[in-house]
Amino acid sequence: MERIADALQVSPTVLYRPQNAIEAAKPTRQAADYRGQEGECAALIHAFLRIADPEERRRILALVQASAERA
Repeated sequence: MERIADALQVSPTVLYRPQNAIEAAKPTRQAADYRGQEGECAALIHAFLRIADPEERRRILALVQASAERA
């Protein structure tokens, strides 16, 4: 969870309560270009939390991080 929090630039504690994650992921005025992505972020967190296999979670996290680095 800590790596996901780092990738999303939120505190790891918000990932344990999806509503907190949605609030923490809301864009600031400086990040106004991220508007509309709150729902996508929430969906990603909700889906990730349902994955039981730790190895699959690691692979998915690596994929997301690699995609973010290419952006």
